[in-house]
Amino acid sequence: MTVSRVLRNSPHVARATRDRVLAAVQQVGYERNAHLDRLMSMVRSAKQRKAVPVIGIMRDDIPEDDLHDPSYQYVSNRDIRERAARHGYRAEEFFLVAAA
Repeated sequence: MTVSRVLRNSPHVARATRDRVLAAVQQVGYERNAHLDRLMSMVRSAKQRKAVPVIGIMRDDIPEDDLHDPSYQYVSNRDIRERAARHGYRAEEFFLVAAA
């Protein structure tokens, strides 16, 4: 973790430690990988994400109708929600209401 912090210029590393790490990095000929830097940046930012993106399940019927029967739907709402959760999303149903 300390090496990672030094390589990212974190202010949370003592100056003496920073100098030792940079000397070791130079001695072994370490070169940064821009692709890996970008990937790790994405991983770190995902840990800080507070909002969960939503996938909308659009329905043009009422919540208690027979279309919620699992034998009618090709993919059940439960399955949609589970799959969405595995990919970091939340699935919500939205009901379209016809104008009166």
